[in-house]
Amino acid sequence: MTNTGVTAGTYQSSLITVDSAGRVTNAATGSLTGLSDVSSATKTAGNLLVADGTNFKSVAVSGACSLVSDGTLSCTAGTTKLSSITAATTTSTIDSTNNAIEWDWNSLTNQTAMTFGSNSASTASRTLVYVTNSSTASAGTTAFAVAQESNGRAVFIDDNSSGSVALTVDTEATTADGVVITPTVMTTGTALNIGDADGLTTGKIANFASASTSTASRTLVAVTNSTTAAASVTTMAVTHSTTIGTGLSLTADNLTTGTLASLTSSSASTATRVLLQVTNSSTASTGVTALQVEQDSKGASAIGIGTTFTGDAGTAVSVVGNSLTTGSLGSFTSTSASTATRTLYTISSSSTANYAGTLLSLTQNGGATTGVGLTYGGTTGTGI
Repeated sequence: MTNTGVTAGTYQSSLITVDSAGRVTNAATGSLTGLSDVSSATKTAGNLLVADGTNFKSVAVSGACSLVSDGTLSCTAGTTKLSSITAATTTSTIDSTNNAIEWDWNSLTNQTAMTFGSNSASTASRTLVYVTNSSTASAGTTAFAVAQESNGRAVFIDDNSSGSVALTVDTEATTADGVVITPTVMTTGTALNIGDADGLTTGKIANFASASTSTASRTLVAVTNSTTAAASVTTMAVTHSTTIGTGLSLTADNLTTGTLASLTSSSASTATRVLLQVTNSSTASTGVTALQVEQDSKGASAIGIGTTFTGDAGTAVSVVGNSLTTGSLGSFTSTSASTATRTLYTISSSSTANYAGTLLSLTQNGGATTGVGLTYGGTTGTGI
């Protein structure tokens, strides 16, 4: 066979030429790019030969990991961008054990730091965000805390539905408080403000209800001023600005031996004070009745006044009208046409003990008027 001049040896990535007689006429060491499906074979340290679906090519490792020439792969924890996270395809759980996670948005301007949203039209009951402390022993845990250092709102709930509840607190507490508001540094602000209920028709601004059948003594709503130094405090104020309606209504239709309203003071102070004051401060409102008591039953008194004076002084009832002109200090009137025996006004002392007092005392210091005037319009009976 004629010598073709090809040097004997081993050729890597060989480039070989064969003539029509089957003889090797040329042989040389080639490169990866000599392969028909390799488009790039740059020998850069740490590169990988990666297929792109058509050819293989030399590509550098990118992202959170790097590859060096000895084959060592190094990855830096926590450098994966949130924007690179893809949607989950199944229910997942991440247990960070005792590793706390803090996310900061220190360059935020008018954006929203994080949004949890759903446009699902399903009517099934579900929770979009759920924070759970499942250990009953971790008494010091706060399940959800919001800290606000600026003058903005700490929590804002925008409920645009017409029939749902914006905020529900379901507490299983028995001796602890359900909701606590602690405005320890507040001065002129309002700790709890329910305002702008301007669309109310038959609804209520606040409703406090209890259906407990317990016979234990308790108070459903307590308003307390616990300091004796706050002399100018009004413990509770009710303002009724309409021209009609009722400012304050107390209803107890099932009352038997109880009391609809009780005003009590156990103060031992001898200072002059008023326990109950009803005032009409307008001199022009001549049609006002300052206090009206209506009794529709037959068996009891419309007004009962009891005193437990243990000394020799005190007044059970005092009526003062220092600015009176043509009016009456007291008026006892009945237009009943009944012929039954009755007494319109009774003054009596039921004590059988020695009594040196006076049941009725009338004093007239004016010289131009009558001390006692009686007008009797009946045809029978006795005037006095």
